[in-house]
Amino acid sequence: MALPHRPREPLHPAHQAHALRAGETLRAALQALAAAAPQWLAGQVAADWVERYGARIDSYRFPKGENVRQKWAEQVGRDGFTILETVFSPAAPGWLRQTRARGPGP
Repeated sequence: MALPHRPREPLHPAHQAHALRAGETLRAALQALAAAAPQWLAGQVAADWVERYGARIDSYRFPKGENVRQKWAEQVGRDGFTILETVFSPAAPGWLRQTRARGPGP
C-alpha cells in the first residue's frame, strides 16, 4: 500500500538553526543558574520551563510544523528576556550576574 503524497512544508534551515541555538543557549544558562542557585531559580521560572528546557534541544526534539516552530521560537525569546530581567533585577543576588554558562560550541 502506497502512502498518499503530501507536499513537504517549506523548511528554512537557517531559521531553524538559529532557533535551535537560541533554545540550547537558554537551556545552558538555566542549567548554570540551577547549579549556582537552585532554590532561587525554582522560585523564578514557570513549571513548563522544565519540559521546554530540561533536555538538550536538537533537531530531533524540535517541534514539527511551521506554526508550532514559530510559536516555540517566540516563547524561547520571551523566556530569555524573562530570565535576563530576573537575573539583572535588584532583588536577585548580585553574584548571579557573574555566573558563566557555556552554550553549544562555535
